[in-house]
Amino acid sequence: MGPGDEPPFPVDGMKPIFNAVKKAQYKLKARGELNLAVTVGPDGKATKVEDFGSTNKPEMTEFAGSVLLMTKFKPAVCNGKPCAMQFPFRLRLPG
Repeated sequence: MGPGDEPPFPVDGMKPIFNAVKKAQYKLKARGELNLAVTVGPDGKATKVEDFGSTNKPEMTEFAGSVLLMTKFKPAVCNGKPCAMQFPFRLRLPG
């Protein structure tokens, strides 16, 4: 990233994402790591989620991915203009 460039970030911050994942973790009794990346378009909409080796229950990984896809993001800025960029999401779920 160059000077003045910015990565994408959830409009409402990380707390709503963490709260949703925490509730699902409790219900699914999931533990391990979530290692995801969500592609955010220049309009701030999440378009795709990739799993980079999560060590979790598949249901938990799928749920977290769904939460990220429903999240509205502040788009990344590249050379002063909104652009597409990945937002990494890593979380260790204690067990």
